[in-house]
Amino acid sequence: MNQTTNQSCLPDLPANLSTTRFSLRPVTANDATFFWRHFSDPTIMAYIREPASDKQAFQAIFLDDLAAGEKYRHYRMIIDPPTNDTIGIILIRPFSESPVPLAAPIMEMGYMVTQKWWGKGVAYEVAHFYHQTAINHWGLDQMLAVVQPENRASVRVLEKCGFKATNKTSADGKAVVYQWRA
Repeated sequence: MNQTTNQSCLPDLPANLSTTRFSLRPVTANDATFFWRHFSDPTIMAYIREPASDKQAFQAIFLDDLAAGEKYRHYRMIIDPPTNDTIGIILIRPFSESPVPLAAPIMEMGYMVTQKWWGKGVAYEVAHFYHQTAINHWGLDQMLAVVQPENRASVRVLEKCGFKATNKTSADGKAVVYQWRA
């Protein structure tokens, strides 16, 4: 087991990965517009947080975080190879939701898919693949994800990946913490 909140202690996941239908690649500065479109879209952000409203500030923070090197280290952009379109984001990062009490540091999985690809199995295919890749690469014995119960599609994705609802909630009480254990 290699549970830690310090990402720099974790070996890098392979940079470029592929599922049956999609490619996963590291985040680059060229993704600033994609991040802005997603994080400012009220429909996409409905179950995540308030949409971003200041494009210039959002992109400046994104580029600063990207340049610092650590925040986006285990994020991957989801690419549709036939069109080369970026259709989403998958990530694994140290879980940082307060005040959820944890006995040991744990990694968290999250994902976001472009609305036109909703209902086409993208989230499950990529989440299952990236989850398994991280488990095998790092030897994890548990992982968390946070989802609002009203986001039934995301709940189904997590359940299909073997996550189970816990009795813990997010700081604002709106989301449930799901946990996967080996």
